[in-house]
Amino acid sequence: MLFDIFIAFNMEERIEFCSSPCVEILNDKCFFYTRRAIPQDIGTYYLEFINTDFRNKVEFRNFVLKYCFIQLLSMADKDIDKIAEEKENGFPHRNFFTAKETEKYLDVLFKKFSKIIDEDRGLLADMTFPVRSYPPNFFEKHGGKPYKNKMDSARKMLRDEDIYRDALTLDFDLHFNMDISMKYRELYESIPYGFRSRDYGNIAYISLNYLFSYPSITFAKCANCNKWFIAKTSHYTKYCDDIYENGKTCKEIGAEKTFSKNLKENPVLKKHRQRYMSLASAVCNYPDNIINKERFENFKIEGAKKKADFLAGKISAKAFDNWIESTKVRKSNNM
Repeated sequence: MLFDIFIAFNMEERIEFCSSPCVEILNDKCFFYTRRAIPQDIGTYYLEFINTDFRNKVEFRNFVLKYCFIQLLSMADKDIDKIAEEKENGFPHRNFFTAKETEKYLDVLFKKFSKIIDEDRGLLADMTFPVRSYPPNFFEKHGGKPYKNKMDSARKMLRDEDIYRDALTLDFDLHFNMDISMKYRELYESIPYGFRSRDYGNIAYISLNYLFSYPSITFAKCANCNKWFIAKTSHYTKYCDDIYENGKTCKEIGAEKTFSKNLKENPVLKKHRQRYMSLASAVCNYPDNIINKERFENFKIEGAKKKADFLAGKISAKAFDNWIESTKVRKSNNM
């Protein structure tokens, strides 16, 4: 149990509890501890797994230290389990190796397992289609029949009852009793069972199968960061809510890209924007001019309505353009 990943789902609240054997490097030492189980968005573990590029050393390192360092190390070195057992009583933290030793082991694990784990990740990611069907020529693009055979085996594994029976555990309270905060107790007490396994892959397969069993769970791939996410509503969602850069989410960046694209492709929208900025500039340059302020406020209100009507197809581009022109004050020629 010490090195197991434990996961349980509360579909009503769309959350999951996940506890895992973490390894942390502090100063010159490496410490093992069990990560506390707190509520997180449903599918967090699964998405973290399929969105990790295990061919990238930094991403490999981050995932392995969080979930499966000891498991992989025991596969690479049979003596590790014995060492771990000897250190188990070092509560609250178990000091296994020095930081230098840990980094050396991580290099070994990366060379030995990164390709294998990334193939597992790829198989699961390829099954994570929003419509759960494959586009034309999908298998040909991925290597033909050999890849199809791998995919068929992966799908069969999703239905392998032995995986779920072996991982199924009813001792939820026993596992979390010491680690879970009292404020989450009501949430987890409503969960009848969870799953426990040392195998990171089994937990990923179990998660996908469990998520697939609920029609309300819809997977999507972000058009900005290219990572999988679970849509929060039933409506089609193109961008995720993760922070991407400069404190902005993919959804915010996506909106900006769409706005810029619309301006570029639609001259009347660009003209509307230019008129808006011109009126705003006049207010900034002449703050005491009441007429400028009134013009700007009217344009903001009426302009938003006209723009919405244009985008909805209720008025033509010509009608929208004529309205923008009508907001301009023209000087009359004195004869």
